[in-house]
Amino acid sequence: MKKLILLFISLLLYGYSIGFYYKLDVPLAFNRYDLVVVPSNVPYVRRNFVAYISLGESLSSKTKKWVLGRNKNWGSNIIDIRNKDYQNYLINKLKRLRNFRGFFFDTIDSYQLVLPKKEWKSYEKAEIEFIKRVKRLFPSKKIILNRGFEIIKDVKNDVFAMVAEGMFEGFNGRKFIKISPSDRRWLINKLRYVKRLGIKVVVIDYFDGKDIKKAKGIARKIGALGFIPYVTTPDLDIVGISNLDLYGNNDVKFIKRKILVINTSKYSLMNSDAHRLIQMPLEYMGYIADIKKPNEAVKIKNVKDLYSGIIVVVERKIKNKNFKPWVKNQIKKGNKVLFLEDLAINDLNFLGIKSYDNKASLFDNFKIVKKKDFIGYEAPFPPSLPRNLIYSKGALLVIKNSKNQLFSPIAVTKWGGYAIDPFIFNTFTSDVKWFINPFKFFKLALNLKDFPTPDYTTENGMRIFFSHLDGDGSISRAEFNPNKLACEVIKNEILRKYKLPFGISFIEGEIEPYGLYPKLSKRVMICARKIYALKNVEGASHTFSHPFFWRKAAKLEGKVLPKGYNWERFILCVNPKMIK
Repeated sequence: MKKLILLFISLLLYGYSIGFYYKLDVPLAFNRYDLVVVPSNVPYVRRNFVAYISLGESLSSKTKKWVLGRNKNWGSNIIDIRNKDYQNYLINKLKRLRNFRGFFFDTIDSYQLVLPKKEWKSYEKAEIEFIKRVKRLFPSKKIILNRGFEIIKDVKNDVFAMVAEGMFEGFNGRKFIKISPSDRRWLINKLRYVKRLGIKVVVIDYFDGKDIKKAKGIARKIGALGFIPYVTTPDLDIVGISNLDLYGNNDVKFIKRKILVINTSKYSLMNSDAHRLIQMPLEYMGYIADIKKPNEAVKIKNVKDLYSGIIVVVERKIKNKNFKPWVKNQIKKGNKVLFLEDLAINDLNFLGIKSYDNKASLFDNFKIVKKKDFIGYEAPFPPSLPRNLIYSKGALLVIKNSKNQLFSPIAVTKWGGYAIDPFIFNTFTSDVKWFINPFKFFKLALNLKDFPTPDYTTENGMRIFFSHLDGDGSISRAEFNPNKLACEVIKNEILRKYKLPFGISFIEGEIEPYGLYPKLSKRVMICARKIYALKNVEGASHTFSHPFFWRKAAKLEGKVLPKGYNWERFILCVNPKMIK
């Protein structure tokens, strides 16, 4: 209740929040904003997204015939809005963006760089007519302008907000610039006039992305003048400092639900440790495992805005030469990194880890000096120590060998932590056994917070439970009672006993009289009908049969299937074009 009251007070004091982010991977942190201006080609649109539209400038080759001149600072073409074809081009573009909450029109006053002053009025008149046309066509959309003081009085009833850049700290395309007091006074007077017209005013200032204290100071000064602040980098590629960050209420924070999981496996994602072993514990805690390959991860610049931490699952040597510098850079920036199975960085001094050869015989006795209570979770203790030993402060497990050398295979450090193979899990059995409790270890190493974990697919935030049983082997004999079929055991011991929702599928080619097992067909068909008659069961499709040659099937796409394949019905469901 206290947090809600503080949040309410903060919103009362600072009002509407508008953010800006010009990359495609929009962080979930922007969900707390009333509006956020994003590129119009984002892969998906959220409820508060406003599409960025450059009204007066363009890089597109389609607009070259409407060019007035060049903006040398940004290397873009300045476009003539007076041209009706260009206006129609923009309108058609806006029609494709109907699912956005509104439109942000940038480069409103770029014409002043190239047009003689005597032509300004005609250009401004065309802008006014265009904005009014947009509002008539899209009456529910919120229109935001980047400046446009010359036209604002004429479109005051059509525009929701105005943005101005550079009140204290600006950027001219090449370097940061200090705004002079006289320029600031001029801008403040202009913006106060806009505010008196009933239009919201947003001021964007810029900083280097590092000095957060300075950025907050700038945002407070903007807020004190009565404007909505947003302080960000020149590329607008971070979650900037806004009115939501100002009031000093450290209890009310946005918790990033994503964890960046680096998958180095040579196998498919389905068979990787990142998916099989790491994803489930994270999801149980309410986090989202965003699994990437090293070459994908190194392209992510603002990890801190997107993720609550990084887990590197080192199943094999990482060949990408940019990965190690990227990981070191993430640690320098304060991102928590957890290495599993092996260390992905050779520079152990950087990590604060000592390394030395094991002087003892591999099978000499060793002594456990320190062990956290969640170590030895499911798997037995490994029988021997490796040839190379490492030791770090923050060790959760410390082992002393027969030569009195210390070994710490599991540790939580100031930058994150590590757990090296085989002191994580035992994968040599049919079912994986954890040597360390992943729920507690991940939480400690990445400094993850406890928080309510609602499922946003439900109206009341409760998680949806669902389960599905494939029909594979339903006609097989139960191993512990050969007199029973597998489907009969499932019916009696699971489906009837546990009143939970189940989706059940059967393989037609197995259970029908014309299938593989005609002698057992009648019995299993009776069982299948009884299963589908249960109130907690819904039918699901498993197609006619399995295609036993998946890779060969993929290569046959678009071709006539050879004779002897008994999975035409499967293909018919997936890609009818393969059947002629």
